[in-house]
Amino acid sequence: MRVIFYFAILIYGTAFASEPLSLKGLPLGATMAEVKKHYPSADCPGGDKASFCMASFDLSSSRLLGRPNFAESVDALRNELTVAGVNMRTIIFNFHDGALERITMVPSPAAFDRVATALADRYGAPVSDTPSIVRTKAGVEHNNRTMLWKLPGGVIRYTKIAGNINDSSLSYSTHESLERMTQRAVESRKKAASDL
Repeated sequence: MRVIFYFAILIYGTAFASEPLSLKGLPLGATMAEVKKHYPSADCPGGDKASFCMASFDLSSSRLLGRPNFAESVDALRNELTVAGVNMRTIIFNFHDGALERITMVPSPAAFDRVATALADRYGAPVSDTPSIVRTKAGVEHNNRTMLWKLPGGVIRYTKIAGNINDSSLSYSTHESLERMTQRAVESRKKAASDL
């Protein structure tokens, strides 16, 4: 009986490990056409050559105004821009060589625990869960938290307060995307150091 139990765990673990990192069925590595199919409200400045697309919950969007079924359009957009049942203010899709390399979402910090719980339920415990303090210009301190999942298909990073106290940041990135970002940061530091 024990052998069957361990075999079931092995099969489940192997299937989970090979699962591509995806957001609501849209995997990292997808094309822009696939992004537009999953997220019809996404706007891609620059057309097919764009390096990013963005979908925002904007009720004044020209895509919604003037439609006879405005309420249905708002509901469709609201459903499109949810993660773990939480409305995302914005979702940004970044591409490299035509392939989706990073998805960045902007939820409210008030939803942090709900989304963090959903991520842990789906992907297991994060590899790191780091508390910190964020201080506003006025000197007000807020508790912050950054969680990190390193998975075979990419990395998930979730920060409670990112940029300002009204925004969180949830990103799904390929490993290659993070390597490129690290390399750009190293090159930027070298350039700054040589400009002294």
